[in-house]
Amino acid sequence: MTQVFDLDGTERNPGWLAATFDGCTVLPANTAGATEVWRLAAIYTTEGPATFKAEVRRGSLASAGQPIAFTWPALDNPSGDLDPLPPGPHHWSSRAVLQATNDQGLSGFGLGRTYGPFYHAWVVSSAPSDCLTKTGMKGGTNHRGPLHAVWILQQVEPAHATLADALVWKGQQMQVIQFNPAASLQRRIFADHFVPNSPEFTQDFGGVRFVAQRAEHLGTGEVRIYYAPVSNFNDVAFVVRH
Repeated sequence: MTQVFDLDGTERNPGWLAATFDGCTVLPANTAGATEVWRLAAIYTTEGPATFKAEVRRGSLASAGQPIAFTWPALDNPSGDLDPLPPGPHHWSSRAVLQATNDQGLSGFGLGRTYGPFYHAWVVSSAPSDCLTKTGMKGGTNHRGPLHAVWILQQVEPAHATLADALVWKGQQMQVIQFNPAASLQRRIFADHFVPNSPEFTQDFGGVRFVAQRAEHLGTGEVRIYYAPVSNFNDVAFVVRH
């Protein structure tokens, strides 16, 4: 389910989105035969800049260099001024502007002075993508509209024969930490009777790069950050959060 947010950050629903912004809605991707899909995870209302902002992520990471298609005024009748799209199985229209995301996974499309629900966007990929359709700036406002959309690459959920199958599948998707007791940091964490509760991350300081991981003691609640220089993973130390 796509989350929809009003200008003040209040969460709304798809019915509110369509009623407030002239039929703006999400067209779900056809996932038949696909293992991954670009889901429209969130739509934010913005005001001020006459710009549609597309944000694309793979999990928590920005997806850089990812093409976004942006077309108008209608999916089935795109402007003849737009470039034809190359052949592909997951296009929502035959013509569009193609623009790649930057290092932050963002791409912006200027709307000029055209108000109304005339714009449509989706991710162009070997995986299918949800399409945000009939977005645009509401007439009589300062460029207000559902103009910030966030797509996230997700696994296509298969049909489950049992509740156990469904729970195991969803649990795999929700996993954020993979335990590896052979790793230097986790070996030290477990030896100290702590439990890791973050993925490993890197931190540069004083010209040295460190790999680190947050951990917590289940009995006392003490939080430690274990770390080691990447030049010597066995040189493990920790700091305590106070």
